[in-house]
Amino acid sequence: MSNRYLIYIGPAKMLKPVSEKYYKEVITSGSKNLTFLIVTNTPLRRIIPQIRDIVLNNIALGITVYIVSYGEFNQMLNHLKECIYNNVDEITSIDIYVIRGYKEYSDRIKSFLKDLNISYKEVVL
Repeated sequence: MSNRYLIYIGPAKMLKPVSEKYYKEVITSGSKNLTFLIVTNTPLRRIIPQIRDIVLNNIALGITVYIVSYGEFNQMLNHLKECIYNNVDEITSIDIYVIRGYKEYSDRIKSFLKDLNISYKEVVL
């Protein structure tokens, strides 16, 4: 069960700086159990090198990484809704980082978060 969610939407060009900054926040806050969701059509061979060191160096946090394409977004959204709904009392933060031009995806996530009365932070890159 995660108490922090990082959702990154867009091409992988900003993935490494966003994930490094976010992990520093997670480590300094003392949080455990992090779910990192990446929504992109960038091939895995370009994504894995950007997050590999961060994931391996912080494995003790209890990290779960999901990488889905835009075509798989609806399935991922249903899974995310279920995870958040079942753990709503344990969630400490939800952070959405979205590349300008991909806000349609973050808008759908924000819509169900508002329905559940869950606060979130959105950063448009």
